[in-house]
Amino acid sequence: MPLDQPYCVAVTDVTGALTTFACGSDTVAAEMQQGPGFVFTVEPQAASNGLGWLQLNPHFQVSRPKYRLGMPQPAIFDREQGVWDLLADDSPSLDHVVPESTRMLGEFMGYRFFAARSSHSAAQFCVILAYVDGQEISSMCGGGILGYEGGQGEPNFEFSPAGFPPDISRPGWFLLGDHLFIEDPFAKP
Repeated sequence: MPLDQPYCVAVTDVTGALTTFACGSDTVAAEMQQGPGFVFTVEPQAASNGLGWLQLNPHFQVSRPKYRLGMPQPAIFDREQGVWDLLADDSPSLDHVVPESTRMLGEFMGYRFFAARSSHSAAQFCVILAYVDGQEISSMCGGGILGYEGGQGEPNFEFSPAGFPPDISRPGWFLLGDHLFIEDPFAKP
C-alpha cells in the first residue's frame, strides 16, 4: 500500500469472493461494472450524496445498482391495470411507455405518481409525475433507481423497481407504497 493512499476498501460478493479493491488518501471511490458504486471518506458526511445513494454510515455510501436484464419485473406490474392506473389521453409520456403497463404508485399532496415499462430498449422503466387533475409535470426513464428533484413546493422522490426495504430511513422522507421514497417539502428545517 503506497503511503499517499493509506485507506483501502475491499468489496466482496455474498460468497466472500473479492469483486473490487480500491485505495486512496482521504476519499476512496469506485464504480463496479455489475453492481453499485461506493464512496468512503475519512471525514464523516452529514447526508447522502443525493438521489440514488444510500448512506450506510457517516463514512460510507453506496449507489444503488442499475436494474439489469433478467431481474424479475417489479410486483406492481403483476396486478391488473385499473382505470386509476391510466394516464390522461393527452399525456406526452404515452409516446415513450407501453400504455398497458402504466400503474399508479400513489398520491401525495395533489400529485400522482405512475410507473410504466419503457417502450425504448435503452430504458426499462419510466416514472411519471402528474397533478391529480391529470396534467403531467415530468417523466423520467432509466434502468435503475430513478430520482426527481422537484421545484419549490414539489416533492423530491426516488423510485426503485425492486422496492425499498420497509425500514429505510432518511430525515424528512417517507415510503409511499413499496417503490416510492418521497421527501416532504414541508418537513425541511
